[in-house]
Amino acid sequence: MREPTWLKNLKSSPTNIVKLLVDSTDCSATANQQLGFELNQDEQIQLSNIKSNDYKVFYKGIKSILEQRSFTGWRTTGHTGLDVQIFAKGPGKELFKGHLDNTDITKKIFSLLGQK
Repeated sequence: MREPTWLKNLKSSPTNIVKLLVDSTDCSATANQQLGFELNQDEQIQLSNIKSNDYKVFYKGIKSILEQRSFTGWRTTGHTGLDVQIFAKGPGKELFKGHLDNTDITKKIFSLLGQK
């Protein structure tokens, strides 16, 4: 099932998860613990097929799993001080009009999900 609520279970950032995976002897167990959910068989295979200690390769794999589970896009790996446009459609889209602080965006998303 594709739902943004998968993100609520994350124990740390994707970047930190990758750091732990590169040094891990059991990638599936580490990923399960850090992601806050059990990887399905396809996800375990995807992770086990990574034969590299390259952070970028692991990041791409974790990002892909999160995107598929949450139906979101992890498109950048860095931030700038520039304002960015936010687009929303569907129920609650009116909450995302105008200038918003980045921390308010998260609060609004979780309020729509019925979470704090």
